[in-house]
Amino acid sequence: MLISREDRQDLMLNTVSCSPLASDGACSLPSAGTGSGWLGLPAFAPGLRVLLVDDEPMVAETVGEMLERMGLQVKVTRSGMEALEWFVQQREGVDLVILDMIMPRMGGAEVFRRLRMIAPGVRVVLSSGYSLFGEAQQVMDEGAAGFLQKPYGMKALHQALCAVLPLGCGA
Repeated sequence: MLISREDRQDLMLNTVSCSPLASDGACSLPSAGTGSGWLGLPAFAPGLRVLLVDDEPMVAETVGEMLERMGLQVKVTRSGMEALEWFVQQREGVDLVILDMIMPRMGGAEVFRRLRMIAPGVRVVLSSGYSLFGEAQQVMDEGAAGFLQKPYGMKALHQALCAVLPLGCGA
């Protein structure tokens, strides 16, 4: 996967490698290694499934790949409505939802409430470039499992998932 230097700076991924000699100025995520964890991070139990909901294509693609490299199965959706339509069909197999708070047409708070109507016990980690105040705090008070402040890197993502996934990590 290639991302531009500008996007890399915006996302602040501490696991991205860049070659200053690259003619296209591109950077790439390192390939997944073998063994129990990637980049020395504890591995998750096999078969865990994450629904990622983010309307920003670069964020969705990059975070989706980060999750896959952690050994998780990932479904990426780019809108609240798309996420809900998919979730209705697949909810039994979803261990966690990572949900962007600010999206057009249907924001994260509304998506969270509808997800909870479909599956009251669904684990949701909110993700936002804004701080944990206002609407995000209200959704946390309603039962969201965690909050990721954008931009975040691999370690912050891994730590948030370890805290909320059913079997944690490092088992």
